[in-house]
Parts: sequence; C-alpha cells; structure tokens
Amino acid sequence: MTKKSIQRGEYGLGTVYQRKDRPGWIAALWVTDASGKSVRRTRSADTYPAARSKLKELRDERDAGVTASTNPTLAEYLTDWLASVKPTLRPRVYGGYESMVRVRIGPRLGKKKLSKVRALDIQKLYADLSASGLSNRSIHNTHTMLKKAMKQAVDWGLLMRNPAAGATPPRPEPAPIHPLTEEEVTRLLDYTEQAPHWYHRLLVLAVTTGMREGELLGLRWRDVDLDAAQLHVAQQMTYEPGVGKHAAEPKTKPSRRTIHLSAMAVTALRAQRTQLLELRLALGPDWPGHDDLVFLNSHGTPIYGSEMRKIFGRLTKRLGLPDVRFHDLRHTCATLLLSRGVHPKVVSEMLGHSSIAITLDIYSHYIPAMHQQAAAEMDALLG
Repeated sequence: MTKKSIQRGEYGLGTVYQRKDRPGWIAALWVTDASGKSVRRTRSADTYPAARSKLKELRDERDAGVTASTNPTLAEYLTDWLASVKPTLRPRVYGGYESMVRVRIGPRLGKKKLSKVRALDIQKLYADLSASGLSNRSIHNTHTMLKKAMKQAVDWGLLMRNPAAGATPPRPEPAPIHPLTEEEVTRLLDYTEQAPHWYHRLLVLAVTTGMREGELLGLRWRDVDLDAAQLHVAQQMTYEPGVGKHAAEPKTKPSRRTIHLSAMAVTALRAQRTQLLELRLALGPDWPGHDDLVFLNSHGTPIYGSEMRKIFGRLTKRLGLPDVRFHDLRHTCATLLLSRGVHPKVVSEMLGHSSIAITLDIYSHYIPAMHQQAAAEMDALLG
C-alpha cells in the first residue's frame, strides 16, 4: 500500500503514516505540554480515513487548550481534563467534579503517574473513601466521573485502556424518600390556606404537579396557559457558589415538559397572579421589575430555595408532620397518583424522568395496593 501523509511544510497540521510493525495507521501531531515543552502525540487507527479523523481530533484538542505531557500525574491530567470539559458542563456539575478531584482523588492518588494507575489502585481508592465515612452513592458518583475522565485519556491517546472500567464501586444505597399521606397533605394545605400567602399556592403546585424545587422557582408566566390548564417547564432557578442565583436550562431533556394542571392548581395560579398585581401596585416605583416569574416573595424579588425550605420545615414542625424535605412533596405527588391507579408512564412524563424504569424503581415499593391488585388479578385469572 502506498504511504500517505500530509505534505511537509503544513506546520501544525500533523501527519498520518502507515505502521511498519503491523497493519494500521498512525496520526501524529506535535503539541505543547503544561511546562511549554513540545511533545509528539499519536493515535492509531485501522484505516487511513479513520487516522485522518483521529488527526483532526488531536488538532481539536490542541485548539481547545488540552495540554499534553509525556507522563503527567493523575492530578495533572484531571486538571487538564476538567479545563477541557468545563464549557460543556453546568456550573454545579463542574463544581462537583472539581471537588471530587481536589478532595477525594488528589490527596490519595493524585501524585501517581497517569500511565501507572491501575484498576487495583482505583479499587483501593474506593475502599479508602468508604473507610473515611463517604457514602456509597458519593463513591459511585466519583467512579462515574473518574471513568469518564479516564475514557477521555484513552481517546486522547494517553492511555491504552481505561483502568476505572476494571474497578467496581460499592452499590449505591437507594435514596430515602418520605412521601406524605393524603391526610397529611390535606392538613398542610388547609393550614396554609388560612392566610393568603404565596407559599400556600406554591405548595399546591408542588403537590399537584410534582415539579422540582428549581422548576417551581423558575416558572414564568409566559410558560403558563391558564385557559388551557397547562404549563411548560422551560427553565429552573438555581444557585451556584460564586455565581449567585440565576435561571438555567432544565436538568435533562425529558425535564423540558408540558404538565396539565388540576382545577386546584389553576385556581391557585390565578390567585397568585392577582396578588402579584396588587403587590406591584403597592410597591409602585420600588417594584424590582421581576415581571415574568410566577413566584416572588413579599418584596417582589425571586425566592431562594433555602428560604422556601426553611418555611417548609417550620410548617411541618408546627403541624406535627413527619420531618420531611420539601423535595418529598415531589415524591408525594407521585405516590398519591400511582396509588389512585394513574398509569406509571403518565406519572413518569409528569415528573420529567428519563424513563419509566426510573419511576417504577423509585416508587413501586411504596404502593402496596399495586401488589395487592396483582395478586387479586392472578386469583381471578386462575379461578
């Protein structure tokens, strides 16, 4: 086969050439490492077109600011990897990854050379994290991040195989959920209805729609159609350290969804709109100008999640309700609907889950009526 390569003189574009030791092709590109030294990076491929594609990947990585090192430590590599993926991550996700590298991985395994990291080293890392008291779920999240980062090292030609793929994190324990009963929800809503306040109407929407905390606080009037009795989840309100409170895209693609509203929810939203108009008139020139958000506090400014959770804690304590989180209202919505026979697929779409399997995995054990009905149907079937 005729040797093919990029013409000499096209500096910085790299080259593609046929292997001498065995069939295949090599893409090669000179890049600069973190210390400023020139390093030749290579990537192998089975065919010439595939090698040209690999060469383009090398150039894209170089142009994106990914530095190269002949033998970086794990901490050095993860720092480079974080810098390369930061533009594609939500601030909160990036902050979580950075914390994992700095607090969990760096002090224990960061000084080891990337090329020397083995699956056993990572397995020992997980054992050490577990012994330090870290939960199984947190260790599993660390594994997910590390596996993704090491896969990128393989794609970049820095490793031959992914060592994290050979390590097994502890099985994450199911996140505990504590839904309120129908009687407890009724007590909560009846009590808050006695005083006209945005919090009662927010609770109504939380219980009847199962929306996430950030989705409720980020809900805009432009996304609400009271005549059609539906709303569209198009953004969420979030808080990022160093950034502050701001609107962001929904958590996942399925989270961007349309929810049909109950008559109770429509009534609550109409009352909320009326009160906001009255508040705006009362504040006059001091109105902050947040016209589109559905839920604002008595000062006309966006509500912090911490503020909402604090009020909820006081309410449940005052009413003698279980010590539950505001997020458990989302679970309450799901369990109440499923216990009344609403199809799990409908509930899954309403909550914005990525699949019905997630819904069933979380809630099936909290609905004994479903199991009783299955047993009764089997009796009827077999006589």
